[in-house]
Amino acid sequence: MVVTIPVQEGKQFKMGNLSITGATVFPAEGLRKLYDVKPGKIYNYSKVEDGNEAVRNLYQARGYIYSYTNQALVDRKDKPNTVDVVVSVYEGDRFRLGRLEFVGNTKTQDKVMRREIRLFEGDWMDMSLFKKSMFKVNQLGYFKLKEDPLDFKFDDKNKLVNVTIKGEETGRTDVQFGFGYSELEGFFGQFMFNTRNFLGRGEIIGVGLQSGATGKSYTLSFSEPYFLDKRMLVGGSIYNQTVDYSGLTNSLSDYMRKGKGGTLVWGLGVSDFGQFSVTYGYDDVYASYSVLRTLGPDSPITYPHGRPFPTPYTGILTEDKFHEVYSGVTSSLTPAYGYDSRDDPFDPSQGISYYLRVRYAGGPLGGDFDYLKPEWGATLFHPLSKRTIFAANFEGGIEKSLNGVAIPFYDRYRLGGERSLRGFEWYSVLPRTKTGAYFVDANGVQLGGDRYLQLNLEYQIKVGGPLKLIFFSDLGNTWYETQGWDLGLMRYSYGAELRIFLPIFQAPLRFIYGINPRPFPDEKRSNFQFSIGSTF
Repeated sequence: MVVTIPVQEGKQFKMGNLSITGATVFPAEGLRKLYDVKPGKIYNYSKVEDGNEAVRNLYQARGYIYSYTNQALVDRKDKPNTVDVVVSVYEGDRFRLGRLEFVGNTKTQDKVMRREIRLFEGDWMDMSLFKKSMFKVNQLGYFKLKEDPLDFKFDDKNKLVNVTIKGEETGRTDVQFGFGYSELEGFFGQFMFNTRNFLGRGEIIGVGLQSGATGKSYTLSFSEPYFLDKRMLVGGSIYNQTVDYSGLTNSLSDYMRKGKGGTLVWGLGVSDFGQFSVTYGYDDVYASYSVLRTLGPDSPITYPHGRPFPTPYTGILTEDKFHEVYSGVTSSLTPAYGYDSRDDPFDPSQGISYYLRVRYAGGPLGGDFDYLKPEWGATLFHPLSKRTIFAANFEGGIEKSLNGVAIPFYDRYRLGGERSLRGFEWYSVLPRTKTGAYFVDANGVQLGGDRYLQLNLEYQIKVGGPLKLIFFSDLGNTWYETQGWDLGLMRYSYGAELRIFLPIFQAPLRFIYGINPRPFPDEKRSNFQFSIGSTF
């Protein structure tokens, strides 16, 4: 069967003059500037409608929620195939926000969501601001709006519009008992309690106990995002952690680390999606790094080089590995600015986020180390269709020692693993030369970088339900001080990932297969990783 659709093209018309009638609230000449059309150009219906939409948005942002526009074409008798466009504006009455109610919040208190609304009852009904408020409510992550979330009831006599917002509670309280596995921690047992909505008041509390083959950790955190019912964040955390990663990788620089400390945070909301914060941190760390014998007794020392060892005494066995200890206290202050317009904190499909922070340690704050560490990052989620999403993450940082005090060895940058560069083993991406030689300190321990860059790209496909199939490509590296930002040393990988979102977790289950296309001799070309969490 062949279907033939006749098309009658008609004549092509040019744009004449555009005039606006019926506007009293705003000057017509001002509204005219919202239209991207010019006399003499080809008439474009869509461009005129774009201008009409801009006019309607302007009126509705002032409370004229019934306003609408209409375009009419008038033939020019003095110019053939030319039309003038006359836009009629109906302004309607101006309304205020009347009663605002929520339906479906069986746990969350009304005030927790009401404080995200940027309008008060009695204000002029700014539809643009109200739409942003709906986005902020949904962004909380524990009250999901319905597909058609708004119910308007108009009081024409008093010029009020009463609004009911419909949604449902989502499980953002995570209580876990059990066992698990990840590439970093291996097999472990854990108890974990996390909630972003403690007792329905929007407070964030986390308690974690974990013990396994690689160590144990205890954490406690609390934050109140609306202290004194203002857009002011206060919070803090304490931790005690012991980890031993010596059996996880083939790296020449496996290590054990013991750390304890805490943080205090104060923040202030800026604009709709921004926040300025200041964090004080205290960390007391003891770390032991292993060193492999890399030079024979009579081998010459080169740089970068492995640790040179003297000729062993005859008849005395020597170890294959030696360990160097690094320890100290870091007292720091970190001012930061962050912006987050993602539509969901756990599984976003659109929006951007970025941050800039500068950590200052030592000086009048005390501690054993003096340094400055600026870091930055940006993330983008852009829907390509109903089922596909493009996602990108870019971040970086650099450490500068102050007053001649070396940067803490254990604070130097290391990349690799499912939370940074997939396809590489955990913390295996260290500064190297083009030939693959590591940089080491005077004790022969491989050094992390004083700077890093990281780029993650993802093409996400919603398979159905909680499943996502992701194709990714990761790019990044760490550099030693003398290397600068040598982009020719960048490492990269690519692969595929299956991501499963389960209601009991606040992060997805991930099954990752990554490929390192240009491995050094001591690296694998590909690996499989499993974890709970996200790369960005």
